[in-house]
Amino acid sequence: MDWPARTRWSGKLRTLKSSNRNSNYEKSSQIAAEVVEKLREFQNTIDIGLEKEIQGIRDQVNSILAEKQKGQANVEQKLNQLQQIEKNMNEMDSKLDEFITQVTLG
Repeated sequence: MDWPARTRWSGKLRTLKSSNRNSNYEKSSQIAAEVVEKLREFQNTIDIGLEKEIQGIRDQVNSILAEKQKGQANVEQKLNQLQQIEKNMNEMDSKLDEFITQVTLG
């Protein structure tokens, strides 16, 4: 093969290699773009699922806090009732002591 033929052949190989590189780059870029798009879809799906889960937990916590507050109010009401009962029992005990004293001295 003479020198001009080699040069032409070499030039064709370089063009072919360059074309393959460009084609590979375009394919790689396209694949990368598709992967990024799929990852965004997964991320959105996960975000939606986590938001729902977090909202469910918030709702449960709020419900528990509301029940706790109701329970605390009931406890305070029962304590007030017990204090009133104790006061009544002390008054009856005093009256009973007075009655017993009157009966025994009387």
